Amino acid sequence: MSDSEQGKSGALLIHELKQVDDTIKTRAIGKETVQIRITPEQLRELVEMLDRLYSDIFPENLIGIDFEEDGFEIIYYFWSRNSRVLCKIVLKLPADSPEVPTIADIFPGMEWHERETHEMFGINFSGHPDLRLLLLPDELKGEFPLRKSFEIDRSRIHESGLTQRRPGPSEGGEDE
Repeated sequence: MSDSEQGKSGALLIHELKQVDDTIKTRAIGKETVQIRITPEQLRELVEMLDRLYSDIFPENLIGIDFEEDGFEIIYYFWSRNSRVLCKIVLKLPADSPEVPTIADIFPGMEWHERETHEMFGINFSGHPDLRLLLLPDELKGEFPLRKSFEIDRSRIHESGLTQRRPGPSEGGEDE
């Protein structure tokens, strides 16, 4: 750990972010966690800045959330072990055209996270090198099963070998 990284708290990160762009909305959550609300257009610059500020920072997670008419949120978590700072980056995306730039070229490990989020929510990661299906069968391409509007075809589920729900004891079924 370099001397400049040692003791870099969440409060210091907030201060550094405000020096670069005072439109970034930040909030300390405890001593080590910083929540950062940005627009999709600010994502790459912020991630590149975090990569410069912390030599050991890495993305831990990428989460998609569907708020239906209110659009989507993407949440990235970045962690610096040496500085003990957790960055929660939140982006709001419109319901009709959810799109955010890729960061897979900055952190190659994000390629699969972005593919999965694209596949499950239909959020486009512009500039991503490979948004083909990762987990779903080809017949579900473009269906986005984690969107709240997704409707499950129960006949397909039954036909694929999964059994229907068995009645519980209060419904006249056997006790398990």
